[in-house]
Amino acid sequence: MYKTILWDVDATLLNFEKSEDVSLKQLFARYDVILDEEKMALYKKINRSYWNGLEQGIYDRHTVLTQRFDDFFDAIKHPRVNTDEMNDFYQLALGTNVFEENYVHETLQALETHYDQYVVSNGTHIAQIHKLEKSDLMKYMKDLFISEDLGYDKPSKEFFKQVQQATHYDPKTTLIVGDSLSSDMQGGRQAGITTIWYNPHHQKNNTSYVDYEIDDLRDVITIAKS
Repeated sequence: MYKTILWDVDATLLNFEKSEDVSLKQLFARYDVILDEEKMALYKKINRSYWNGLEQGIYDRHTVLTQRFDDFFDAIKHPRVNTDEMNDFYQLALGTNVFEENYVHETLQALETHYDQYVVSNGTHIAQIHKLEKSDLMKYMKDLFISEDLGYDKPSKEFFKQVQQATHYDPKTTLIVGDSLSSDMQGGRQAGITTIWYNPHHQKNNTSYVDYEIDDLRDVITIAKS
């Protein structure tokens, strides 16, 4: 019988792709850059490589949040700007442009009475706090754990160790729900937690980290009861 559920935020509880697209267009418009389809794809490729590096311990957080913009401007032959200021604006934009995943309130409300629910996120503190407040999702959660605050990122064992020390969850009765194979699923597997991969776009899984795969958040209700 499961007792605890750890939830990722971006692309799990909230539709990060929509939020990202709107926020990036607002951001780059400030520098007279129109993000067409080609430029958007280029930025996302650069951005993903930095986040992968963060998860692997190659880059620190500040490097990820700022160097991605330098690399993008270099690639499109645009003069560099103050990337700390860029990131500050972008994080606030992400916290403002919030779009929920389908059935998120219905699912969390159904689980709230019988399970302890926590947020576990690699996002920035300011963006995640604003997102969760605007979406009114924190009312379902007992607490939130953001890697920027903990000093460790998913999938590191240290991240999950700190969460366990604070919540006293039992790995045998805990679920983690997330969209990322490399952070949520790998981290959960290393921590001995049952993993649920939220995969609404039906991407291919080439790992052994996934216990359950779903494309509808309401399926978590059924799994939690099993």
